[in-house]
Parts: sequence; C-alpha cells; structure tokens
Amino acid sequence: MSGGGVYDKFSINKLAFQSILLIVLLAVLLFVYQKAEANKEYLAFDDKPQIIKPDIVTDQSLNEPLSNTAHCDDDLSRDTVAVSARSSEAASVFKGIASWYGKGDGLNGAITASGEIFNKDDYTAAHPTLSFGSRVRVTYPKTGKSVEVRINDRGPFSNNRIIDLSMAAAEAIGLRSAGIGEVIVEVLK
Repeated sequence: MSGGGVYDKFSINKLAFQSILLIVLLAVLLFVYQKAEANKEYLAFDDKPQIIKPDIVTDQSLNEPLSNTAHCDDDLSRDTVAVSARSSEAASVFKGIASWYGKGDGLNGAITASGEIFNKDDYTAAHPTLSFGSRVRVTYPKTGKSVEVRINDRGPFSNNRIIDLSMAAAEAIGLRSAGIGEVIVEVLK
C-alpha cells in the first residue's frame, strides 16, 4: 500500500508542476503578444507591408506647390529648388514628407542599421531602401534651404514619410521646429 501512496503523491506533484509550467508559458506568450501589439505601427503598417512610392519630381512639378502647408510663396525659394533639382549631380529626385530624430527619443548614441553609432549632430539620414553611404541633397521648399546628408540608417517607420533626417540636418534646412514637412530629395551620383 505504501508504494501506491508514493505513486499518487508523485502524480499529484507532477500534475501541479505541469500546471504551473503551463500557466507561466501562457503568461510569457501573453506578455510577448501585448508587446507586439504595442509596437504594431513600428513592425507593420496597417497589418500588411506597404511599399513607399514617393512622387518623382519633374521640371513641370517644380512649378506646382508641394502642398497647402509647405509651398513656396516666394520666387526665390522656387528658383533655388528648380536650379537644385535640375543639377546634373542628381541621379534621381523625389518629393515627399520628411521627419527628423535624435533629441529626446533615446536614439542619439544608438547603433544604426549600418552599424555605426548615431550622432544627432552629424548630417545623416535614414531611408527605407537607399544604400548605406548614399549621399542625398534634401531641400525644404518652405525655407528654400538644402542640406547634403549621408544615408546610414533605415527608416522612417511611418508609411507616409520618405526620409528621416538627423537633428542637425533638420535644423540646417529649418525643418526642426515644424517636426515634419514636404521636401525634395535628390540622390546624388
């Protein structure tokens, strides 16, 4: 009889251990799921991947305002953009929304997708597809200012933006205070 009692205690202990293990496993899975849901916008755009297709700038489109919020009101800004975009240095030209990063977001000093350390004071940028080391000229038509940056990171992680500038680059073209704005991006040869 004593052998049966030990077996019963062992079965109960084994069952209790398995139940506790199952509960812990479910708790971990729930935690991971909640984290993934919280980062859903960062991980996936609207539950399915989207290809960013910025508008290609043509000579004709340079004479049209970019938007109601970021258009050139003076001829000097428009001429600066037109001359810059017609430059023989550019391999391709796009227009779209730019943003910036590097202050208060914990990314200054972090490792970029290219493996280098991000410095908010360098003229660098993140782009979804351009090769690391690519040089681009970013022009903010609202101010008429341009800056040349080097691609060293991936982003932006918002489906309506085409480039993420470092804080210094955004400051150089007058975009920092606005946060985001429509820009012209020239991929330099």
